[in-house]
Amino acid sequence: MKYLFYSVLFLFASCNKTSKSITVPQQKQDVSGVIISYQATACFGKCPVFNMTINGSAQTITYSGRMNVEKIGVYTRHYEADSIAALVTAFESAHFFELNEKYLGKVVDYPSVITSYSNNGKSKTVTDRVDGPPQLKALENRLYILSNSQGWTKTEKPEEK
Repeated sequence: MKYLFYSVLFLFASCNKTSKSITVPQQKQDVSGVIISYQATACFGKCPVFNMTINGSAQTITYSGRMNVEKIGVYTRHYEADSIAALVTAFESAHFFELNEKYLGKVVDYPSVITSYSNNGKSKTVTDRVDGPPQLKALENRLYILSNSQGWTKTEKPEEK
């Protein structure tokens, strides 16, 4: 009987409340101090060789394709502050500053991926050939997908060798 009383009391109490939602304005994250770079190095085969830099201050990405990529030369594109903020969240969630500086393994003919992250004066570079932890591989994959996205504008011819 006691449980029935409390159940009915709870039902009436919840029906009498009016629903008020409080809207808290979202404060945009300052990405002006963010620089992220991603570089894929050569291997003994036909690995893509390029580098890409995301500049939070300018809200741009610069891509420089060198070999075995569709975009040879220098390309740029706009990148929204919200998208850069999402990358910052991904780097922070992956505890990028706590990762080792190198994950090289024993296989030397694989390409290396060099990822750098700088945010408001704090910087770290991680080189990964093999054996990088899953959170690093997820960041690398996200940046690789971004490098193959649409919307690039060619700005310079490739360097002469």
